[in-house]
Amino acid sequence: MRFSVVIGAYNVARFLEKSIKELMNQSFCDFEVILVDDGSTDGITPALCDKVAKTEHRIKVIHQKNGGLGAARNTGIEAATGEYICFYDVDDVIHNNALEVINENLTAEGTDIFMFSYNEISPEYYISYPCIFNKMNLIGNEIKVYYPYEFSGVRFNNGFAWNKVYNRKFLIDNNLRFGNQAIQQDEVFNLKVYQKAQRIILSNEILYDYYVYNSGNNRSRYIPNRLDIYKNIQSEFFDILDEWNIQDKRFDIFVCTKHINNVITALTYNLFHKDCPLDDIQKRDYIRNAFEDDDLQISIHVLNDYHYRFNSIISRLYFSSICKRNVKRFIFTMRLAKCRDFIASTYRKIKRFVK
Repeated sequence: MRFSVVIGAYNVARFLEKSIKELMNQSFCDFEVILVDDGSTDGITPALCDKVAKTEHRIKVIHQKNGGLGAARNTGIEAATGEYICFYDVDDVIHNNALEVINENLTAEGTDIFMFSYNEISPEYYISYPCIFNKMNLIGNEIKVYYPYEFSGVRFNNGFAWNKVYNRKFLIDNNLRFGNQAIQQDEVFNLKVYQKAQRIILSNEILYDYYVYNSGNNRSRYIPNRLDIYKNIQSEFFDILDEWNIQDKRFDIFVCTKHINNVITALTYNLFHKDCPLDDIQKRDYIRNAFEDDDLQISIHVLNDYHYRFNSIISRLYFSSICKRNVKRFIFTMRLAKCRDFIASTYRKIKRFVK
């Protein structure tokens, strides 16, 4: 078996059948699908998993108690028999020639990771943006040299698992598995994977459409430890920076702006979520304490040393309020940002309707 495609399924009934049908229409046929039902509670997804498995002998279904996407993917890794493992999110679209193209490019012996380009699509805002790598074949120390700019996330978001193909033996031999945090398991996983890899191939061919939805995604969920998760990601980036002795201004700025934006996301999407149990006074205290965090202060210090200036007015207002530890200004900026997003969304909808 050449490929194992691992799918973590949790309450994805509206996407599942269509996505599996598209996946099974791949032009390259030497693959299996490991479909892991992660304790779905919608009363539909578990039965749908069994239904699609009956239509195709290459689909294997595993039902387990809910453990999160990381746990589902780990189950898939253990059950996989393919030489390479792919991960597929059923609310996205994989191009029907993807596995064929990947197979044709996996000619170099000992390839640990193959990563391909993709489209990032926002249906709500009617935006599609191509994220294209430079074509490269990196061996040994070349991975450290080219990581900061080519595939760290400096150029565009690359913390995902679904645009990468992993050598199964490489994952097993190095005991590389996903963590159990509620969000952004991929990013931490990949940072650990990169440090073990000896050969990474980057492809400039777009093989996947990544859909960004405002409803139903990680930002719409209340996650009590969201800020702690982001701090852990920052720590992992610092680890790879130290381990590889990376001295690159662009990478420093990327890591620090990413952390500041993550903190802003945690505070704006989590604290003001309808399920947040804190009252207004407790929320303000939480924000104030977040501003005092050492990792956040380090990020601020680095950006100020580089005289970095955020692009948008909203981002500059957020950054200024964090630097000055001004909770009232932060909350005002949050409300301003919501107004901006509403106006922008309405404008795009009207523009599309008029066309």
